Amino acid sequence: MLSIVLALGAADPGLPHSWAEFGRAAALSHVEEKVEIATDPDRRSSEFPYRLRYSRTDGDGQVMVRWADSRDCPTVTAVIQPYGIPGESLSIVMDGTGYLLSAPSADAMGRIRISSNVHTPLALWVDDAFTRLAPCWRDKPGA
Repeated sequence: MLSIVLALGAADPGLPHSWAEFGRAAALSHVEEKVEIATDPDRRSSEFPYRLRYSRTDGDGQVMVRWADSRDCPTVTAVIQPYGIPGESLSIVMDGTGYLLSAPSADAMGRIRISSNVHTPLALWVDDAFTRLAPCWRDKPGA
């Protein structure tokens, strides 16, 4: 019983006030990466600040967490845009990396979840987002 209580206490609470996420999970290496997106609830100006939480779980289950904030890194705002690469053709892939985007829908109670494999507009957008956000990550949340 004590182990269950300890496990629940150590559970990852995630990013407070998050409303969307995207990520990828490699099939063979079992490395999973996820970015949670939140709007900072403590808005003291007319700006619309975003806070991101990046988590990477390696094949052994070790989790690394990093943070980014649109106030410190303008790339954050630039990345959180509609995705998609016009003119790219799609093909069926049997193995690879799973990609995910989750965001609220226009329906007050709904969410949109999109998943795909490699060589899709979602995969290109997620890979590009990870590359562009790489210099933004910090060991602790921003102010």
